[in-house]
Amino acid sequence: MRLCLLFILLCVLAAPCPARAELAVTQAELEAQTETITRIGADLLEDDAPVITLRGELINARAKASGLRDALEDNRETLAEELDRLGEAIEAEAEAVTRRRAQLQTQLRDAETALSQARLNVAEATRLLSEIAEIRRATFYSNIFERRTTPLAPVVIGEAAQTLTDATTRSSTVIREWVSAQADGTNRLRVGLILFGSLAFAVLMAIPVRRWISRRSAEHLEQLEPLPSRKVLAAMGRALARTAPAIIGGFAVYQAAILLDIVGPETATLAQVIWAGFVAVFLADGIATAVFSTRNPVWRIYNVSNAGAARLRILLVLSAVVIWIDAMIRQWLLVVGGSAEFDMVQRGGVAILLAVLLIALSRRGNLLPEAGEDGAPPRPEDSPFPSLLPVVGLALGGIILVAALLGYTAGAHFLAVRVFYLIGLFALAGTIRALLRESVRLFDQRFSSKRTPDDGDRLVFFWIGLLVDGSVVLLALPPALLLFGSDWSDVIAMVSDALLGFQIGSVRISILQIFLAIGLFGLLIAATRFIQRTAQKRLFPRTRMDLGVQNSLTTLIGYVGLLIAFMTAVGILGFDLSNLAIIAGALSVGIGFGLQSIVNNFVSGLILLFERPIKVGDWIVTGSGEGIVKRISVRSTEIETFDRSSIIIPNSELISGSVTNWTHKNKLGRVTVTVGVSYNEDPDKIMDILRGIPNQIDIVLNYPEPLILFTGFGDSSLDFEIRAFLADVGDSLRARTRIRVAIFKAFREAGVEIPFPQRDLHIRTGGVPSPDEG
Repeated sequence: MRLCLLFILLCVLAAPCPARAELAVTQAELEAQTETITRIGADLLEDDAPVITLRGELINARAKASGLRDALEDNRETLAEELDRLGEAIEAEAEAVTRRRAQLQTQLRDAETALSQARLNVAEATRLLSEIAEIRRATFYSNIFERRTTPLAPVVIGEAAQTLTDATTRSSTVIREWVSAQADGTNRLRVGLILFGSLAFAVLMAIPVRRWISRRSAEHLEQLEPLPSRKVLAAMGRALARTAPAIIGGFAVYQAAILLDIVGPETATLAQVIWAGFVAVFLADGIATAVFSTRNPVWRIYNVSNAGAARLRILLVLSAVVIWIDAMIRQWLLVVGGSAEFDMVQRGGVAILLAVLLIALSRRGNLLPEAGEDGAPPRPEDSPFPSLLPVVGLALGGIILVAALLGYTAGAHFLAVRVFYLIGLFALAGTIRALLRESVRLFDQRFSSKRTPDDGDRLVFFWIGLLVDGSVVLLALPPALLLFGSDWSDVIAMVSDALLGFQIGSVRISILQIFLAIGLFGLLIAATRFIQRTAQKRLFPRTRMDLGVQNSLTTLIGYVGLLIAFMTAVGILGFDLSNLAIIAGALSVGIGFGLQSIVNNFVSGLILLFERPIKVGDWIVTGSGEGIVKRISVRSTEIETFDRSSIIIPNSELISGSVTNWTHKNKLGRVTVTVGVSYNEDPDKIMDILRGIPNQIDIVLNYPEPLILFTGFGDSSLDFEIRAFLADVGDSLRARTRIRVAIFKAFREAGVEIPFPQRDLHIRTGGVPSPDEG
């Protein structure tokens, strides 16, 4: 039997590993990748190198090199694990095991050599891509900051006018040729009907239908209360209602042009630019109208004045129209032909127009809220926008205007268009942020059983809001990079590296994992809060557990949920929990000495929660004060005094010190009321009167029976006590008051005297010696 097992073991050790065979890479493949990357590096040194083509080849080469590197790393780990399983060589081992160890060592050395070369290939490809990005960036910014003749020069304007005339003539010729091609009268009639019908439909949708939908939506909104959550949702709905009809009409015209072959291969891009700009203009109008709500100020998202809202809407729509016309003219000239002079005039003119619009938008009067009801002028600090926004807008507008007049038309045009693109991007990001935040708030209102959130809920929603803000920023970052000249593939690579992870030393950082960990942590905390509320409101009231037990279980659920959320988030981030154990062991000495008080309070808090000598709702008396226990946490206990002040007592004081708990087992308690009568009164008579007093108080229990005691002889009175029991010791003050009132009335009816304090004062008199006698 042992020989059979040894034979099977030797066969397994001697057999080739299928995974290793699949991942094996020949030296020829590595050499081919190295040659490709070296060739691309040499081509980049040439002056007229096709940078875009080389960049595409280099991206493919780096992807293959990265895949090869990962495969080699897996192969090396497999070989190393198998070699470790064989262990160190011993004298009396089988020959097959020795051969297998030698074979694995050779393969491991070859795998490490190949892995080193693959890593070099990836590093070299990454370096060359960075070099290409630097070349493209330098070329881009050299064109942007190139200074030309001012666009207001008469010679430039004359050449631009001639270019415009020639382009218009060529376009007219193309249109006439297309019309002449429709020789058949029937065909012309068909073309005319389709064009007229599509244009009529577009006008109908863009004007009457659009106005009717806007009017109906406004009438519907007037019947609703403008809650914060509704404002954002209503703005999105109104923007869609105001934009959709015009877009549908424009789409009909676009499809009619394609059907009639008006849009050919040369004009396809121009038609797409016209269509996209048309959509953008109406979208800008719909969003601006919905956000600033000129006709329904109560539904306005930003608190600005009515005049400011109207001006902001008009200026934003005009800006979109200018950018649309600019894009159409540029694409049109690419089809019919343009000139450098016309390009300068166009860029400069558009930059100047956008600069003027930006300066007008940045006027502080547009951003101020409406004047108060008392007629007080609005204050700049009450503006819903940052105080530096008008300053930044005016500065950018001035820079664009001066740069365009000095001849930096390309740079001024680039900056002006990008500023308005950023305004649109910020508006979109702000809308998404508001929608996400309101969705979270509405979700909490839907599933929460409390009208007002507590501190824990505020903390949870703070982190959720922070996660929402971070996600919106990360979503807006790639489009912002594209707006400022970054290539799409660069942005994709950057986003991919950030999401999937990048290496810094021995640490791998992945934004996707970080956000996933934060999101899951917040989700688990929210789920824990939901379970706590459900148990507290629906489950626990159906049981016979007292309030203290319910509070302890609720607190423990919170701690368990927090621990699970923490462990899950740490696991997603890739941290080895055994390292945390090592760190905790190393810090145990420091915790024992430096954090002794905190640990003591923590352990005492756990004892309070499990042993429950003190519960929430108990009436306790400590050396620090007296009151009702409101909350027991792991570090301290909060007591609310009868004066409505809070006392925070460390848990260790409640465990190690003496505490009087009036409601530890139950609320049954005893009250004692003392009274004194004159020495002239009969004690039996007084005790008979006092025995009838507890029967007059409805909150005093008949069992245990009240006690009437003759407690002693005072300085001025005979002292008696009434000791009565209450079902709820919390009524002790009310009971004492009612007993004293009943005693006073009974004594007054019986003529019993309650004496004042009496003192005997003895004065010694005698002659005072005179000075002569002394």
